[in-house]
Amino acid sequence: VYDASSKEIVINEINEFQDVDVKTVVKTRQSNVENILVEYGLAVDEQDMINTPADSVISNGNEIVIHRGKEITIKTAGGEETNTTTESNVKDILNSAGYFVDEMDEVTPPINSNIGDKNVIEIVKIDVKEDVSEKKVEREIEYTYDPNLAEGTQKVLEEGMVYVESISCKK
Repeated sequence: VYDASSKEIVINEINEFQDVDVKTVVKTRQSNVENILVEYGLAVDEQDMINTPADSVISNGNEIVIHRGKEITIKTAGGEETNTTTESNVKDILNSAGYFVDEMDEVTPPINSNIGDKNVIEIVKIDVKEDVSEKKVEREIEYTYDPNLAEGTQKVLEEGMVYVESISCKK
C-alpha cells in the first residue's frame, strides 16, 4: 500500500544490442536511485550507463534511464583491445573507440550493421598504393597515297611527335 509519501517514477531500460527499450512506471517510497534499483531488482553493471548517480535523491516524476552496455573486442593487425560501449552500430563503436576505417578496409561485422550478440569486431587495413610510371612514345609519320598531289610532292597532315604516356596502377 502506497500513500502520499510515495513517488511515481519512470525506469527506462535501453539495450540496443537486443533491440529493447522498456519504460516502466513504478511507485516507491525509496529516497535515492540506488535503493529504487535494488527494490525493483535492477542491477547496473560497470559497462552500463545510467543518467543519474546512484546516490541522487529522487523526486516524484523523475526518470531513471539505464543504457545497457557490453564489452567489445576490436582486433587489428596490431593486436586487440577491449572496449566498453552502449553503442550497437559497428561504425559508432569504432568511432567512439578512436578507430578510423577507410572505405577499402575490411570490417567484420560490416561497418554499417549492428553488432547484435557478437562481441568482436575485426578490422583488416587495406593499403592502396598507386604506382605511376611514364614512358616516351614516339608517334611515327603516317604516309597515305593521295592521287590529287603532283608526283614527288608530300602534304603533311599531322606531324610525328614524341609524347609522354603516364600509366597508373593501383595495388
